Amino acid sequence: MRRTRRILVAFHLPEALRDVLEGIALYIKQADCQWQVECVEARDFHAAFGRKLIDGAITALGPRSRGLIHRLRRSGTPVVNILRDLHPLLPSVLSDNRAIGREGAIYLRQRGFRQFAFLGVDTPWSRERCAGFTEALRAAGLPPPLPVKQLPMGDFEYETRVRAARSLRPLVRGLPRGTAVMTPADFISRTLLRACEAEQIAVPSALAILGVDNFHTICELAPVPLSSIAQDFMGMGREAAALLDQLLEAGKRARPTSAVLLPPGRLYARKSSDVLAFQDPEVMAALKLIHDHAATGIS
Repeated sequence: MRRTRRILVAFHLPEALRDVLEGIALYIKQADCQWQVECVEARDFHAAFGRKLIDGAITALGPRSRGLIHRLRRSGTPVVNILRDLHPLLPSVLSDNRAIGREGAIYLRQRGFRQFAFLGVDTPWSRERCAGFTEALRAAGLPPPLPVKQLPMGDFEYETRVRAARSLRPLVRGLPRGTAVMTPADFISRTLLRACEAEQIAVPSALAILGVDNFHTICELAPVPLSSIAQDFMGMGREAAALLDQLLEAGKRARPTSAVLLPPGRLYARKSSDVLAFQDPEVMAALKLIHDHAATGIS
């Protein structure tokens, strides 16, 4: 009989946590794991890990947590990291960020846009999404996104988002009307929308916006509901649990050599990109008619 293992889950995105836990629970049931799972806030992970006798953990650490990462490695306890790639320090389960960028480019191209921008931040996952976005545009024979300076991640912390929106106002003033802007995360899309509101730039008729994560508290409650590409957080939880199970069984004998990458989730189209960007007004009118009556039929 397999002994019960004590598993600690620490995560910092409340809206995604439910899906992550659902994925973990799904794997536990399918694999008949004898796990006792405890969930804590990511900021409490350090204390919880030190206070409890833990057999394994699933968490979301950033590269700045070097001290904690080295402590985890020294402990010999199997830990799987999600969201950020910490290989070779910790095994990781991630979204395929380039695929997310490509998905965004394909969708915006299909809406008829011919002018694009990518508003990123200075993080590896943002740069990967921008690279995928650029690759897909070039593959379709379209120009790459307009050069936009990558902003410091710290500008988008909760207490500084007003300042971030203020700093984006010159950017939105300078973008040509009819540009489709992809951002690497919904909170950046929301800040961009705030800058557009301050400059009285209409979304989506003047600028269209597409983000990533599909967090309803951001996307649905925005003054202009925001289009977004979901990350597969449930799949992330399932794959992280599967990887942790393998590590628990293998002990120190085996370590994965590369991160597990998951494809993007569903793209949720909302009002911030609900426009057909074609130059010919008669073509636009015809396409809008077809789009508006796609479910009911037209004569």
